[in-house]
Amino acid sequence: MPIKNAFTVDLEEWFHISGVPSLQDIKRWDDFESRIEDNTHRLLKILDDHDVKATFFVLGWIAEKYPGLVKQIHDAGHEIGNHGYRHKLINRMTKDEFKKDLLRSEELIENIIKQKIILHRAPTFSIDSSCVWVFDILAKNGYKIDSSIFKGKRDCGGTKDQRFAKDHIFTVETEYGEVTEFPLKKEKFMGIELPVTGGGYLRTLPRFIIDHTIKKANNKGYPIYLYIHPSDIDVNRPVPKDIRITKRIRAKIGLKSTERKLNYILDNYEFSPIGDVIDETKIMDHETI
Repeated sequence: MPIKNAFTVDLEEWFHISGVPSLQDIKRWDDFESRIEDNTHRLLKILDDHDVKATFFVLGWIAEKYPGLVKQIHDAGHEIGNHGYRHKLINRMTKDEFKKDLLRSEELIENIIKQKIILHRAPTFSIDSSCVWVFDILAKNGYKIDSSIFKGKRDCGGTKDQRFAKDHIFTVETEYGEVTEFPLKKEKFMGIELPVTGGGYLRTLPRFIIDHTIKKANNKGYPIYLYIHPSDIDVNRPVPKDIRITKRIRAKIGLKSTERKLNYILDNYEFSPIGDVIDETKIMDHETI
């Protein structure tokens, strides 16, 4: 029986990029061109064409501005998770700031889908050793699944804490209950570990590397998850003027080939929402920390 992997979407706008000064003021976001609806509709059609249901981690700001879009995603049978309200890095928030941001987004989304949210993903994979208290807050507020861990350092996020720096599903024990963590898979090529199945890496890396990574993990009996933003399939995606050159290149490269890669991946591997994948892998021995 084929391994079931998870297809996930971070539902946010092209301007929700961390580390770019001109994009950090939430009061200015209404001034930017919105491209979320058209791009998400294209992505929904790709998923529908392949009969795949996904997990959409919804930014609360998007839910507030586009409730009809969130309802459409939910009504189509896709799973909904919480991506926070304002896309602020968790490792730069206090416990109280994080809780308020989480619950503000939660209220907006749950009012639309009329269902309790139990999944969470941090913006920019920004859980590190300085903020592992996140798991206590998540568990206390009824969250059962998190998908925020990135093994190693990256722009604005990632962790080298060996308790959490894993690339397989594990369980975090808190005083309020367990949280199942589904971290981003990384694969080593020429001595360098890369998170090949998501975002800019999915767009820029050759298809055979992505194919190899998924196949290798699945052959060992482990699921991976793929993650994408609606803007990753937008060939006319705007790029802010004050973005540094490396991010400018990453923001544009591979946009024309992403849809073709998605069609190949969806044709050749099994994908479901994260919740379904976690349920199917509970028979495996998850490490508990």
